Formats: sequence, structure tokens, C-alpha cells
Amino acid sequence: MKPARLFNLNSWDIFLIGGFTAISILLELSGNPTGNNRLPVLGFVAGLFSILCAIYGAKGNISNFFFGFIGSLLTAYIAYRQQLWSNCAIYLLFNAPIQIVGLIQWKKRLKENTPAVTPRWMTWRQRIVTTVSTIAAIAGITIVLAIKEDPQPLLDSTTTLLVIVAQLMLTFAYTDLWIVWIICNTCNIIMWSIASRSGDSDAILTLVRSCFFMLNTIYGIINWIRLEHSDKKDSTKQTESDVIS
Repeated sequence: MKPARLFNLNSWDIFLIGGFTAISILLELSGNPTGNNRLPVLGFVAGLFSILCAIYGAKGNISNFFFGFIGSLLTAYIAYRQQLWSNCAIYLLFNAPIQIVGLIQWKKRLKENTPAVTPRWMTWRQRIVTTVSTIAAIAGITIVLAIKEDPQPLLDSTTTLLVIVAQLMLTFAYTDLWIVWIICNTCNIIMWSIASRSGDSDAILTLVRSCFFMLNTIYGIINWIRLEHSDKKDSTKQTESDVIS
């Protein structure tokens, strides 16, 4: 297996980065709902770093944690401006710090001479416990957010908990994380569609970013399954080689 280059991007990766950039520029040229023609820099940078995180995560590349750390901090600030308190707290207090934990964990599972991780699936017991615990937590947080007059308590709590679950799965290299991201991205698209009605340009770009995330999520689950199959083939060849020798 050839060593992977840190910034080796394929045509799909270029499409995601180029598409997000092009839409950002179009928003600037056409004028956004806030009545000015400025490029929403904060939303653009947050989106770019988060998309790079998603791209390298889909590749199983350890560099995704660097981009994820920066993107999480910026997304937390955007959520703060939109008064999405649960999202703000989770990105600032959990998602950013967990990138460091993920970096440490992935170093233990890297393939030899590459920045790529060896993925695995959760057991059915782990899936059941995770699902039940997540639903219970979502219900509890929704009630609290509703009391705090969060404008979107159910969606805010759902995306918050799913981000936690998906990030923990990513940290320990579980392929199941992509299924969670499909659900999370669907909720994010709905939530930010509602938030963008206020005319905030950063909220609009966050919505666009969520749409690109959904596309990358589909690519991610396909690629991680390929990585897993590749690992099994390499393991089989190594076993046969050991038997012959």
C-alpha cells in the first residue's frame, strides 16, 4: 500500500470545497438578505474548515482533527449569535476538546506508514445501548431547552446529542458514525433553514455547509467500508504469507 499524502484531494473533494466557495461568492455578488454585499467571512471560514474536517474524516485521515478543532470553535460562535445555546455549548465545550482526544486515539490505530486509520463496526449491544441512551438524553435536553425558551428545542437538542455520539464514534473509529451523521445532517438542514430566515448570512452559509456535509456523509460511509474491506484483504494476505513462510 502506498503511503497517503496529507493533502491528497480527489475530484470529489475538490467539488465539495469548490462548491462551497462558489456559493459563498455568489451570496456576496448577489447581495444577501441582510442588505449588504459582504462575504460572510466567519461563516465561510467555519464552513471551509469544517468541510475539510469532514473530507479528511471520510478518508479516515488523522488530519481531520486539526480542521475539526478550528471549525468547532467558529461554529460555536455562530450558534451563540443565533441563540442556539445547546449547539453553542456542545461545539465549544465538547466538540473542540474531543478533537485532541481523537488525535491521540487514532495514533494508536493508524495503518503502517500512512495517516489513515483502521475502521471497525460497533457490536449490536453497543448500538442498542447507544440508541436508547441518546433518545433519553434528547428528551431530557429538549424539555430543559423549551423551559429556557430555545427557539428550536427539539432540533437543537437532537443535533447536539447526535454530534456528541458521532464524534465519540469517530474518536474510536467506528464506521457506524456515518449513519448517525446522516440523521444529524438532516436535522441540521431543517434547523438552519429555519434560522436563516432571520437573514443572517453566517446562518445561510451554515445551512449550505450542512447540505455539503450530507453529500460527504454518503461518500464517507462508502469509503470507510472500502477501507475496512481493504484491511481484511491485507490481513488475509499477511496470514497466508506467514503460513507459507
